[in-house]
Formats: sequence, C-alpha cells, structure tokens
Amino acid sequence: DLESDFAKKLNDSIVHNSVNNMEEPTRSVFILRYFYFEKVGDIARRLGLTSKSVENHLYRGKSKLKWELQDRGIQYE
Repeated sequence: DLESDFAKKLNDSIVHNSVNNMEEPTRSVFILRYFYFEKVGDIARRLGLTSKSVENHLYRGKSKLKWELQDRGIQYE
C-alpha cells in the first residue's frame, strides 16, 4: 500500500544518506561489501588494505549505521 511504500523509500533514503556520510575508507568498504557484494579479500586488494582492516571498517560502519537508524526511530530485528 501507499504508506508502506513511503516508509520503505524513507528508510532507503536514510540508509543511503548514512552510508554517504561515513568517512573514507569505511564508506568505500561498506559500499563494496553490501551494495556490490564483493568479498573481503577482494576489497582489501582493491583498496590496498589488509583483510582485518576491511573487517574492522565493516564493523564500524555497521555500528554507525545501526546507531543512526535507531537515532532516527527506525527499529529492526
């Protein structure tokens, strides 16, 4: 229905804005992993990072995104 379509578009907008506000290289790592589904090793090679560093950026990015979503009143399970 119209209300759920609006809510989905709003949520998508919040996620994209939150990701775009991440600092580099966290933003690039996050986009490559969760939007383009690249493997951690491939991201590490592409960006000149270690796999552990990529994993750390993913963890920080997810934590930041979770915080921002909760701050804007979006709950998830």
